[in-house]
Amino acid sequence: MFNFLSRFAVRFNYLIIIIWLAAAAGLFLTAPSLSEVGITNENQFLPQNTESSVASRLLQQKFGSEAEAQTGAAFIVVYREGGLSQADLQQASSLNEWLTSPAAPDVVSGVLSIFSNPSLASRLESADQSTLLITIDFSVQALDPQAEAAIEQIRSYMHDTYPGLNAYLSGDGALLHDLFQSVQDTIDRTTLVTIILVIVLLLLIYRSPVAMLIPLATR
Repeated sequence: MFNFLSRFAVRFNYLIIIIWLAAAAGLFLTAPSLSEVGITNENQFLPQNTESSVASRLLQQKFGSEAEAQTGAAFIVVYREGGLSQADLQQASSLNEWLTSPAAPDVVSGVLSIFSNPSLASRLESADQSTLLITIDFSVQALDPQAEAAIEQIRSYMHDTYPGLNAYLSGDGALLHDLFQSVQDTIDRTTLVTIILVIVLLLLIYRSPVAMLIPLATR
């Protein structure tokens, strides 16, 4: 195989160079610019099933250009296709009360919703009344461990207390939390695959489970 490839490369060296140059020129002329395909939104690096990704998609779909203003430590997106029911609104109101109560995480410094400020309904509720926003401010930075603990506590409370409510937590703090969790999950999977691959290769090389343990034991 390699002998054939080497003979082919020597015999048709000029042709190969011309093909590579033509391919490079074609890609240069037809490939999109970096500004067109570059990604600056961190959500694009997350799995599509994470809460932050789901919430961001709903935000863009229901609020459009106004979604750019909905940034901060965290925000909760409550959604029901076809329109929020009265039960959804009651549960969202109850969630809002919990967030403003002493039982909420200590770092929650402010909560804004239609329940506390009905005059903001045009900004915090979609035109088709299928999506509702509750914005949350933290007294610490998004990377602070207290913010991460608060995000986990809020998510656990939402999912445990209102299992039938389609509510998703996103925002700067939640986004970073999901991003780091995704990276850690990827590292764990990569480590597992690497270990399995090494074991398989050692079995193929030594053809003995006992002999395979010798190089592993020296590490």
